[in-house]
Amino acid sequence: MEIKRLNINQYRDYKEKDLQTRINLMADVYKNFGWDGESQINPTKVFLSEEDSVELLEIMTNDNKDPESMGIKLLWMNKGASTDRKLKKGKVRLLKGWMK
Repeated sequence: MEIKRLNINQYRDYKEKDLQTRINLMADVYKNFGWDGESQINPTKVFLSEEDSVELLEIMTNDNKDPESMGIKLLWMNKGASTDRKLKKGKVRLLKGWMK
């Protein structure tokens, strides 16, 4: 198990970006954790705090202002990190095998 830091502030300006850039936010977050951009990610082994998870989803959906918000939420459900209510804001837990 590895604990990483997540600085949500570095992603806040994504909210003002176009849809594709906001969708790419998920990849950018994983790259920040050490993802090489090609390996398979197992999102069930990546944990964010509940607060960070909600905040990232709000950024990706532009606070639900886009008609595509539902599609982005489904993408997050399938490929986004898991949530751990015990984790403190700004902390990420990566379990062994999170990236193959």
